[in-house]
Amino acid sequence: MVNEMKKRIALLLILILFASLNAQAQTIALQTDPPLYLVESTPDFWEYYYDLVDADGNDVQERWADSVYEKNGVLRIEQNGLIGVMDYDGSWIVEPQFTEVRSFFEGMAVAKAKELYGYIDESYSWALPPTFQGACKFSEGLAAVEQDGLWGYIDKQGDFVIEPKFAEAGSFSGGYADVWDGDLCGIIDKEGKFVCPPKYVGTFYRYGGGHAKIREEGFSGILFFTSDDEDALGTDCRVLDLSEYDFCEVISSEDSDSKAYVQVGKDGLYGLLDVQGNPVLDVKYKGIYYVKDDCAAVTYEDVDGNTWFGSGEAKNSVIINFRGEPLLDEVFDDVFFCDDDTIMVDKDGERRAFKVENGRMIEVEVVKAALNITEYAPFEGKKNAAGAVRENVGFDAAHALPRLDGATALFPVYAAFAQAVYPEDTRYTPYSQTDSADSLLTCSKTDCAYERLIYGNTDVIFCAQPSDEELQMAKEAGVELELTPIGYEAFVFIVPREEPVTGLTTQNIRDIYRGAVTDWAELGIEGLGKIVAYQRPENSGSQTALEKIMGDLPLMDAPGYVVDDMKGIVDNIEYRNLPGAIGYSFRYFVSGMMESDVRMLAIDGVEPALENIRNGSYPFISTLYAVTRRGEANPNVQTLLSWLTGDTAQSLLEASGYVGLN
Repeated sequence: MVNEMKKRIALLLILILFASLNAQAQTIALQTDPPLYLVESTPDFWEYYYDLVDADGNDVQERWADSVYEKNGVLRIEQNGLIGVMDYDGSWIVEPQFTEVRSFFEGMAVAKAKELYGYIDESYSWALPPTFQGACKFSEGLAAVEQDGLWGYIDKQGDFVIEPKFAEAGSFSGGYADVWDGDLCGIIDKEGKFVCPPKYVGTFYRYGGGHAKIREEGFSGILFFTSDDEDALGTDCRVLDLSEYDFCEVISSEDSDSKAYVQVGKDGLYGLLDVQGNPVLDVKYKGIYYVKDDCAAVTYEDVDGNTWFGSGEAKNSVIINFRGEPLLDEVFDDVFFCDDDTIMVDKDGERRAFKVENGRMIEVEVVKAALNITEYAPFEGKKNAAGAVRENVGFDAAHALPRLDGATALFPVYAAFAQAVYPEDTRYTPYSQTDSADSLLTCSKTDCAYERLIYGNTDVIFCAQPSDEELQMAKEAGVELELTPIGYEAFVFIVPREEPVTGLTTQNIRDIYRGAVTDWAELGIEGLGKIVAYQRPENSGSQTALEKIMGDLPLMDAPGYVVDDMKGIVDNIEYRNLPGAIGYSFRYFVSGMMESDVRMLAIDGVEPALENIRNGSYPFISTLYAVTRRGEANPNVQTLLSWLTGDTAQSLLEASGYVGLN
């Protein structure tokens, strides 16, 4: 005990000493026997390195490392100009051999050995050996590489998809990439075809399909290079000269992605143009936050530095029409433009809702959300089913813990898993936060979770089966998905409880959602009139479940009735109580997470009760999956997958409100 105390005092003195030299000095403890420490040394402003010291503060080796970088449970160490990877126990995972290692994207990172570039996987092993003179990150399944002085694009197998023929090349975004022919820049698609020929000197800053910002000396503007709606966005490769402004950005209307505007700024003030360059709003606002076809939320003063579209909450905002006239003589604390044409506003802690009709704001009933997923968050949420359950599953300390993500409807499940087997300092990080990329637990919804998994930004997602589009995304990225069943849930159809609809047949559902039945009277239900059939966006988990029910039958278009998230569907049906409304979700999300009072319909005479899910009599049962990338190098992923089908995990799944495998 005395010796241990002496070591602690010695280490404390070390920390104090080095902190006096540099307040930012870093000390990293190695799990060696006896313990050793990497201590950052900064003899002057321009130089730093790491010394290896013992617990008594004595140098074991001065200038042991040029740099040390902690990431995903390992140490990336540079010695004598070469980079390697070390475990915290002091053993080399990969001995120093790289002259350069860049950040990981889509599960791979550019690495350099001597004078050539290749790609390493997250175990720091060569996935593609160093054979290229230059290399860029993987993006959308492709990476630009230089071979024999020219740039082309390879897939994750190292095969050229677009042969080297460009002087320079950039990364793909939104299906397009910037390439250079000599000093001139153009834009290509994923087949290598020019959608805009190389004739521009400046740099493109692309941020959306069909739009690019051009910036060169003495000139700035927007290039419209492709469009599905030529009336809205113009013809190919049309340039809008905006050199008179300090700032320009294309923004989409909240009404439609195809309806776009250009936000411009000068001297700290902002206005709005249409895509032909005609003025919509004068350049006189400190912020323009949301835009619809007939109005916008603006602020006249600086608020927390937010002075451009989409920069954050629309605080201290006024809602105006495109003549610059306030639609309501009030300033709001916050404003949200919703997908269903509703404008939500907050003021003095009270939320209100409006519709814009004939140039006037009409107040409507407020939709009060009953969902707060942080209630299920590990170690903090009161509804987390894990409780005091703690289990050592044998994670390998030499590798990072798997990052978890998934569908909102399954968050109680994987949040309980995290509380049971992850460290007690594990916290839920909302996906909207900037640090969510490195978080062990976030919730980005089904479509985004699949995208993050495919491109290597998370490790295990908990969702229903992937959509055809998500499978195609994986194929294009060279990723094979592995689906591990962990349980079951009922996919349910919901209506307002007050309506006289208690059940439908499978054929009724198919007829409604293909548009063959449009009035409740056609199903023998009088007094409700038109069927208002809500849908979810493509690639959401519930929309994929609906498509599975439809089989080969085409889904009808649902203008005005597509709701961005499941909470929105339940909110619309329960709180707005729209006559004739029908929607869909998952059983526990409706009855447990939302605690909603909507009616879940019997299908083919069978209620979506737990016993009917267990015995398989309810017709719409969805399998719940833990989805990973096949061939995942991190052994902790497989450890977690093996645990998920065991007794403890299955008990937690049942306790979270779902049905286990057995």
